[in-house]
Amino acid sequence: MSILVTKVDLKEPNYLYQLYSQGIPDAFFAGLDHNDLDHFGATCRWGLQEKKAFLRRSLKVEPILGRFFSKEEMSEFHDVQSATGLLVSGSAGYQFFSREIYDTNLDTYCVLKECLIVGQWYMSIQYKFARREHQLSSFAEDFERVKNLQDNDGRGQTDYDDDSIVQVWDFQNDMGITIQLIAARHCAVDVVLSFHSTCVMNFISHRAAYLLFPRATFKDKVTVKLDNGKHNPSYEAGIQKYVSRGLRVIETPVMSRMLDGSLDLAAVCPRFMDDLRSWFVPIQYCGQTPSQPDFAAANSFQMAYEHDGNKILSMAIIGSGLQHNYVVAPGDWEYLEKKLNEIEQFMYDGTLQRDVGVLILQHLNRSRRTSYVWDEMAVKVAREVAQLAERPPTAIFELHEFVMEVNRAHPGMTVVSEINAARF
Repeated sequence: MSILVTKVDLKEPNYLYQLYSQGIPDAFFAGLDHNDLDHFGATCRWGLQEKKAFLRRSLKVEPILGRFFSKEEMSEFHDVQSATGLLVSGSAGYQFFSREIYDTNLDTYCVLKECLIVGQWYMSIQYKFARREHQLSSFAEDFERVKNLQDNDGRGQTDYDDDSIVQVWDFQNDMGITIQLIAARHCAVDVVLSFHSTCVMNFISHRAAYLLFPRATFKDKVTVKLDNGKHNPSYEAGIQKYVSRGLRVIETPVMSRMLDGSLDLAAVCPRFMDDLRSWFVPIQYCGQTPSQPDFAAANSFQMAYEHDGNKILSMAIIGSGLQHNYVVAPGDWEYLEKKLNEIEQFMYDGTLQRDVGVLILQHLNRSRRTSYVWDEMAVKVAREVAQLAERPPTAIFELHEFVMEVNRAHPGMTVVSEINAARF
């Protein structure tokens, strides 16, 4: 074993730079959790650059998918994801962000109508359909059975007490490695939003990885239990699995977390997949066919803390001419309907693909804006504007519109500042 002996000037505040002027090795960061990484990044500008460089190197999808696919198959997998909207979620998504690898199945989620393509591709790369007791022996035949049930507003028998899931199919290779294909009733993101608690609400598309509650999961190390009407043993077992990994379960966040729209657990504004409260990590697309836009980013939702439990609220958008289905926060439904009607002509004549229109409108949606922190001047100006408007200051739920009034009345004054919260 060799020992590195280096003379450093401890009076120099950046003495770590003297040791690692060529860059800090990954082994230095490997044992640090996200709180430790943030603290290191806060020491100096160079430390922040090194932390970000480490995360760019370490947050890769290949260690997750490499257990299930060869390098060539991973390229094809991206093609399948791009064509069908297939998402990877569950434990795999958590592993991606935690930089830990567990011996688990690969859970993949797709709207029912695209599942035949996905399942046939799994079988083309030496995964065999492993039927469950209630399923037919042929995957194609069982897909048609489930599709007919869905067309008649029915639901196939599954092992999941979840209305967002239509069916679950297992595929195994000769080494016993399993890939699950979960068929979604509306869209894959809808299933993710129906999980047992916030820590597993993450997914990987062909273009990016999304973590919807990064601050709660990796900074506060908590998971908020959600009441989706499921209280069976598998529901509780799923939560306990993450308790064993160091997370603490909380029933309800403190009021300040609910009312602060800059935080991931806020209930005062809609949430989007790639808003400033999420952790969004781009992934290099390695498919052979041209990549489709990441339509998963067009979904939105809203947290609700009610007397009978914590809930995630969303409404399904299933329209003619849409290749994909979406879920949106209830308050965004009217906005989307109005704006889609306004650009109907562009979509009708083929100038703008309808799904691209939904994606663009959701990115332009002004409810994406992070809520605001008020300083003394902001409060003073707000009160003056409120008096001019002959009405009292609005409640927290109307804060966004009120801020817009303040900005219109005082265009030359910086009244508020947006927070870039929860992005590591």
